[in-house]
Order: sequence, then structure tokens, then C-alpha cells
Amino acid sequence: MFGAIMSGLSGLYSNLFKLRASTSNVANVNTSGYKAVLAEASVSRKGGASFNASVSQRQGAFRPTNGPLDLMIEGNGFFKVMDEDANVAYTRAGRLHVDSEGYLATSDGFRLSPPVEVGGDIDGIRVYGDGTVWGKNGQTGQVELLGRLQLSQFPNPSALTPLGGGRFALSAESGSPMWGAPGTGGLGNIASGGLEMSNVDIASEMVDQMLSQRGVEANVKSIQASNEMLGTVLDIVE
Repeated sequence: MFGAIMSGLSGLYSNLFKLRASTSNVANVNTSGYKAVLAEASVSRKGGASFNASVSQRQGAFRPTNGPLDLMIEGNGFFKVMDEDANVAYTRAGRLHVDSEGYLATSDGFRLSPPVEVGGDIDGIRVYGDGTVWGKNGQTGQVELLGRLQLSQFPNPSALTPLGGGRFALSAESGSPMWGAPGTGGLGNIASGGLEMSNVDIASEMVDQMLSQRGVEANVKSIQASNEMLGTVLDIVE
């Protein structure tokens, strides 16, 4: 009976693990660049449980916005971004703007790394497929090259650690990033004027949530039944 209780607990934790991942996926279905977390859990015959989470790298759909600084990576790669405390993350969410100090940054304030600086007299910024960033100098009227975006790719991107908001961190399993310009070394090109949508399959997530919820309920009932049986045996022994 102790074995039945432990097996029930392992099953309960497995279903809760899957349910938590699916709930996060559904909550981010409209988050640009978000990659669905794939949760896998199994219970051995002895009642032990193992848990594994990976990140789906399936390309999300392109959503046109006509914003010149709304960018999508077509193919492999991530933008490297950094916050004001120099914390590094990787993302495919490409909604950019010029921050208060004149640098290209994501909508949540993370600057691109390496940085791309836009002067105060620059407007009409355009980003091209090879990652080059051009802008028109308001004083001279000349179009100037402001910089070139860099992308990173990983030996095992599915093992990146989700941080929330479509951002990821390195993990021991993901491997170290390899850098390059868009369109080189297997990296994707940049498409401007639109964003990559979340790759969450809402229908599949709804089914997964229902199955996980039923699994939770079934394991709770199993634990309760085993506990009651154990109580009965102890009463008889006494």
C-alpha cells in the first residue's frame, strides 16, 4: 500500500508538471516569439518519476504590422539582448524601438547585443534581410549605415531555459552560442514589417490540459483510496 501511495504521488506530480507547462503555453499564445515548452514526464514501475522540459523550435507564423522596426527571424537564430544590469538573454521577439539613450532595444527594454546606436538626428530607420540597419540623417539628408544585427544559434536550442516573455537563457545542455550575421552560417534572414507569432498550438494545449487534469484527479483518488486502506489495516492491527 505504501508503494501504491508513492506511485500515486509520482503520477500526481507528473500530471501537475505537464499541466503547469501547458498553462504557461496558453498564457503566452499571443506573445511574439514565444516558443512552446514541451513537458515530458514518466513514472517507472517502482513509482519513480522523471521530468524533462524542452523548447519547441518550430517556426511561428509571420504577422504583418508594417512597423519598420518589427522584425522576424526567418529560419535559425536568436537575438542576443541585455538589460541595464548586463543580464544576457536570447529571444526571437523582434519588436524593437529606439530607447532613451539612442540604442535599439526590445519592447521590454532589453538592448540588442552587440549594440546598435541610432543618432539623435536619424529617422526613417530600415532593417534589411542581411541585418544591416540604415537611417536617414535629418541634417545632411544622407542615408547612413548604422550597424548590422548579429544572431546566435545553439547546438541544442531545444534545451534553452525559458525565462518568460519569450526570452531564454543558456543551459548546460544547450551548448554555447555561435555568432554570425543574418543569412550566413545557417542563420536565418531578417524580415521587417512584421513579427513572429507564438508557435503554441492552442487546440493541442487544450487537450493536454484536460488529460492532465483528469490524471491529477485520478491520482488523487488513488492516493485517497490507498490511504483509507492503510488506515483500515492499522485499525485491525491495533
